[in-house]
Amino acid sequence: MKRYLILFLFCQLTALSALAQELTVEYNVGFGTYKMGNLKEFMENTTPQLQVNNVKVTDNFPGFITHQAKLGVEWKKLHQAGLLLDYMNTVSNKGVSDYSASYNITFRVKGLRLGGFYRFALPDFSESLVRPYLQLSTGVVFNDGKFSEGVEFSNGLDDKASQSLDGANFFIEPAVGAKIRVHKRFALNVNVGYEFDISKKFKYEGQSLTIAPDWSGLRLQGGIIYYIPLTSK
Repeated sequence: MKRYLILFLFCQLTALSALAQELTVEYNVGFGTYKMGNLKEFMENTTPQLQVNNVKVTDNFPGFITHQAKLGVEWKKLHQAGLLLDYMNTVSNKGVSDYSASYNITFRVKGLRLGGFYRFALPDFSESLVRPYLQLSTGVVFNDGKFSEGVEFSNGLDDKASQSLDGANFFIEPAVGAKIRVHKRFALNVNVGYEFDISKKFKYEGQSLTIAPDWSGLRLQGGIIYYIPLTSK
């Protein structure tokens, strides 16, 4: 699935390049909050397989830093479209420890977003230093989960087991932002958006599960855009 999606998006970008006046390469770092839904409930209700008391949840899929790369084309100073690649990650921990050992349940979830985006800059600001825009992104989040449980003893010995999960979500993310064109080749970028996961899926050994990550939440980003002219002036 990932291979076909990349091919489709590349073909779309190639088609848009016929209109392009500038190629854009962009990197953003930001912060995301994650709804996670029934994964939080799952961790709250999970009981140890061993006879362990007073186990408590210490983290339950908190928001965390996001990383994003974009490759796009821009034309008429108003339109920008292209491909996006995002990395997200969060974790839930549940455990207890004393002088002799520590017991932990850990559920780490990573998401790789692959998709496309379109930006429309407000025409009244097309020649301004600060150029506000509206943005819409959509695509697929490829999920990677690892559920582990185990005991680590004070003498260095441990007894741990883990399970790996995968799956894919479809998302849509509207956003508003602004580009600050500080140089003919560079611009700063800031935006705020909200991701909606339309469908959510987790699988273990090919079998769909009743739990799934929900990456829906607020997205705050800031970064830099590099412009490469494609037409001579």
